[in-house]
Amino acid sequence: MTIALVLAVNDGAVLASDSMVTITSRGEELQNYEHGNKIFNLHRRLPIGAITWGYGGIGYSSVETLTKDFRQLLENGEQQLDLTNYSLQTIAERYHEFLTSKAEEILGKDSAQGVMNRIGFAVVGYAPKSDLPEIWQYKLNKVQLVKDRWLINGDGGESLFRLIYGMGSKVLHTIFEYVGEKWESFVNEISDEIWTYKLLPNPMPIMSVIELARFLCQVAAGISRFLPGTTTVGGPIEIATITKHEGFKWVQRKHFYDLQLNPQLWLMGLQTLVGRLQQ
Repeated sequence: MTIALVLAVNDGAVLASDSMVTITSRGEELQNYEHGNKIFNLHRRLPIGAITWGYGGIGYSSVETLTKDFRQLLENGEQQLDLTNYSLQTIAERYHEFLTSKAEEILGKDSAQGVMNRIGFAVVGYAPKSDLPEIWQYKLNKVQLVKDRWLINGDGGESLFRLIYGMGSKVLHTIFEYVGEKWESFVNEISDEIWTYKLLPNPMPIMSVIELARFLCQVAAGISRFLPGTTTVGGPIEIATITKHEGFKWVQRKHFYDLQLNPQLWLMGLQTLVGRLQQ
């Protein structure tokens, strides 16, 4: 269970997620943990990242571990990227093929597709010489370009859908069933009514996008916490940015260690900050 966000503007993209993972067996929830990782740097020399939602593992392997295995292949393995000639679509398709092959290897071909249908991911970043970030999402068993600058996924997304559009997703789905092929023109005609808040203008500064992403994750987590039933969105919020020149940067991230128990890390951080200010 999760909330997974990608917000893109002219200057870059922001990825944000909660940390909740749920262990299930035969459809029954057994335990929730608040320390899952859902955002990844896909290449440490390129402005490319990924965010995942849905199933957090394939058999005995977590999606986190598999994603890092895939990163090794992109950086110095058999699928090593040409740093000056690659596309986000190709990377997303390779990522899908890699996860599918692992699912078939671990679970067998008969069960692999069922698991892949429950794993969602997006590859986000910049292609060489590109001025704007791209978002490629795995959905409905194929990789496709996300033309909108919003990408909201996970069971926590419904609360944000209602906040942004002023109505639930099921309402729009019902409208679609009645309107049919005229859906797109119909939505365009009433866009001023359903698009209650224009939260993400293209020129929005990255720092403001970070604050917006944090706020939306907090809303999703708060709604999940107070709704009846099991809390499915929660734990530390993680945020990363991808910009053309700075690349993939963590903004907010959980760690294995407690800074209070490692005071020398404060000193190292201070020294790094002073060094940057002196440059």
